[in-house]
Parts: sequence; structure tokens; C-alpha cells
Amino acid sequence: MTQDNNNDDSTIHVYSSALEMAAAIRTGTITSRELVEQHIARIERLDHWKINAVVLRDFDAARAQADKADEMVRNGESLLLGPFHGVPLTLKESIFTPNFKTTMGDPKFWVPPGAHSETARLMMEDGGAILMGKTNLCKNALDWESNNPIYGATSNPFDTTKSPGGSSGGAAAALAAGFTPLEVGTDLGGSVRIPAAMNGVVGHCATRGIVPAPNPVFRWPCCGGF
Repeated sequence: MTQDNNNDDSTIHVYSSALEMAAAIRTGTITSRELVEQHIARIERLDHWKINAVVLRDFDAARAQADKADEMVRNGESLLLGPFHGVPLTLKESIFTPNFKTTMGDPKFWVPPGAHSETARLMMEDGGAILMGKTNLCKNALDWESNNPIYGATSNPFDTTKSPGGSSGGAAAALAAGFTPLEVGTDLGGSVRIPAAMNGVVGHCATRGIVPAPNPVFRWPCCGGF
């Protein structure tokens, strides 16, 4: 998922596009650490129980990774920089990552930290993005809203009495609220496309087989980005 950025201001901010952020980091206009801190501050200030989009967080790890990303830029390691080098990122809770548990919002489903998916590897190791946390979903990613017995409900940031859709509702809400410039969800029956429409952001469901399965257990055929 990406934001629809209509702001003509040349200053890099939380509603700049992921590619604009990556370009600014490469040229030294802004550091990865500064961008990560901007997004962390916004999450901590606004993502209270009424929105509840970013349900798993590891900001210290994100800061450490951002510092490493900035060091690579300072050292002139341009050939090693991925397309999203230093850009903050959140992922849907159902996507396996090495430093976060995965529950699918289901108390009976539990994968401890350490599990890895090709989706996470592509975005972080190859792409260079900085993972700040994981976003909410509905139980087992099988509904058109985002409410589950582990993390509770996510609301639409434009009107917290309304739903952000599902199942990648936390992902779309986080993007719309400026908590992240980049997000990866899953989509089998509209789980990226529906929340994107309901939150006013751009979501794309990749063609089946183009992107590796984000969860080796359920192996959804389609992965989508915001």
C-alpha cells in the first residue's frame, strides 16, 4: 500500500511517498533515523484504542536498523542499497517475521518470533525497509473488518465510529493515519482492495504467484501492497 500524496511541499514528511523518502535518504536530505522517529512519534501520539492499527511494535529495533541504514549511506555503499533503503514499514500481523509473533488474531494459532517468510525477507533484507511493527486484522484473516479476540477492533482513522474494512484493515488504517508509508497485506477475496477503498489509500493485489506466500502455514495465493 502507498499513500496518495497531493502535497506540493518539498519537505519530506509522514505523508511523503515511500519512494520519495528513499530518494531523500540516499541524498542525505533526511536520515532514516529521523523518518523512523517521525513515524514512531505519530503512532505513539495518535494510535490509541480508538484507531488501534499498529498492534505489535518494536521501536528500539527499528531505531537500531535505521542507524545501520544511515551508516551505509554515509559510507557510500550505494550499490548495496535496496529500493526502500531506510524507509519505515509495517506488515500485516499474519505475515511471518523473525522478530514478532504471529497469531492471526486467533488464540488457538501461535507462531513464536523466529519464523520467517519470503515476503518479509524481500521487503527488509532485499528492499532495505525498516520494520517498526505489525498491523491488525480480523480473526484468521477471514472477514471484511478488523476485529479479533487478541488485539480488539481497529477503527477507520477518518471516522473512528466506522470500520476500516478487512481483513487488512489495520494496514490500511495505519497508512491513512500516517503511521507508515509502506505496508504489505494479504488478499484472497479483497482483503487489501476493500480496506484501501474504505481508507482512501492505494492498494494492489499482486497476480497469483508473483509474490511469495507471506505465511508458510496458510499459504494465501495472493499478497498485496499498500
